[in-house]
Amino acid sequence: MSDHEHDEELLPRRLVKLPDEETNEDLEMEVVVELEVDGKDYALLTPPYPTLRLFAVDENEDGETSMNELGPEGLDELRREVNDTLKEYGVKARRYGGRYALDGELPEEAFTDIDQISAETDDGEEDFLIISELDSGDERYWLLYPVDQELHPVELVSDDRARALTDEELEGMHETFEAAIQELDAMADEDDDHDHDHGKKG
Repeated sequence: MSDHEHDEELLPRRLVKLPDEETNEDLEMEVVVELEVDGKDYALLTPPYPTLRLFAVDENEDGETSMNELGPEGLDELRREVNDTLKEYGVKARRYGGRYALDGELPEEAFTDIDQISAETDDGEEDFLIISELDSGDERYWLLYPVDQELHPVELVSDDRARALTDEELEGMHETFEAAIQELDAMADEDDDHDHDHGKKG
């Protein structure tokens, strides 16, 4: 890693406040990319803490697995058990607006031999890692960690505040945000290639 790249990692990320859709509580979000369109400032935001999902898991006689997301209220009831399973990684689940988030950074060993699955959520089908399993005797649960970065398209209304876009605005801005996401993906691929090549030289 070059000194320039290292310095970029140390730079503080810009944070703005976005009202939570469920609680209307102001949540701090990180600005991933900014866009200017027709004189207005837009951005893609990501939560500073990855969102956690808790699913009840059931297996029928044919070995088929069904999953049912419990939501934040279900995690409220199992918070102590969930955090007990996360202790070994030095992290915990915490309420963040109308959802639960991972407080802390998972160590590399947490991703060793970890299973990846696809699950249906309110936002459609998403990919997750099973970072913890709970068994209460009567019920079995999976605690899921997102594979892809969670992105929220918004308008920046001031230096430190943002607002969610309406469905109509999202439809009109769809191609613009898609192009920005593709550019982010391309940059991430370049970084992966650079790290791979650097590792070979090392």
